Amino acid sequence: MNWLVRNEIIFCIGLLCVLFGCSSPAPTIVPTIAPSAVPSATATLAPTTTPTMLFREYPNMTPEFIPTPTPPAVLYSTQDTLREFPLRLGATWVYSWTQYDTLEGGGSITTTWRVTDTVAAVETRDSMYAAHVVRSTALLNTTRDLDTLPFAENYFSNMRNPQARWLIVDGNKIYQPWDSDWKNVENSSLNYIFPLAQNNRWYPNAEQRALFSPYHDAWIPGVRIITWQGERVVLGSAKENCFEIQELYNSGATREWFCAQIGIVAEQYDHGGTPFGLYSELIQFVPGE
Repeated sequence: MNWLVRNEIIFCIGLLCVLFGCSSPAPTIVPTIAPSAVPSATATLAPTTTPTMLFREYPNMTPEFIPTPTPPAVLYSTQDTLREFPLRLGATWVYSWTQYDTLEGGGSITTTWRVTDTVAAVETRDSMYAAHVVRSTALLNTTRDLDTLPFAENYFSNMRNPQARWLIVDGNKIYQPWDSDWKNVENSSLNYIFPLAQNNRWYPNAEQRALFSPYHDAWIPGVRIITWQGERVVLGSAKENCFEIQELYNSGATREWFCAQIGIVAEQYDHGGTPFGLYSELIQFVPGE
């Protein structure tokens, strides 16, 4: 199934559960990946804990949503944020990327890719800064021939047809709009709020940000939470100021590891139902101009 469509389905199901009530999420199933498909450069994951998943139930009534309060002013300029996530022209991140899926009709497939993200263009407007990040991919290994699979177009579309994206830095926030739309940037996905710190949380989705408060005793599917902060080995060296960011859904959490002055250094997702997911690890970083 198309990766982006699956994420939309996951998000919609989670939101319906909150509004109308549903049973507890299914237990997480961790699939076994063939050892040969796991890149040798994969580092040991940092210790992690998943936040307690609590839901408020409102039988026969509509929940009273609390608007998200305006965050306190942070003395973090766009240039401060760019030091944390160096989205400079020419900056390049190369990842070893393993992705697996369940095949229609039975069986599974595991693939390994080399993924390269490059800042191909930048723009500035007033105090805002935009980076156009272009992704290229190369298939290194697969347990099944992608060209001969039935319904082959349904698998790994995010790898076979990678999409470029814009990241817009506005003060201490980084947004990901569909295009370089400066006027409506606050209605875009909010990827980061700096400075990062353990237990910080926010909703990337603009509609959720308007409806829900990121309170600590419960959560709405789609919330991002910084669950760990510390030192991590990246490209063979220990790096301080690294963070694990989880984005929570009923079917499981996406996990991202971010290190200051580098950016995203690893990602992981394992679906809790029909097995599919990914793991990536940074293998090369080239700073930009």
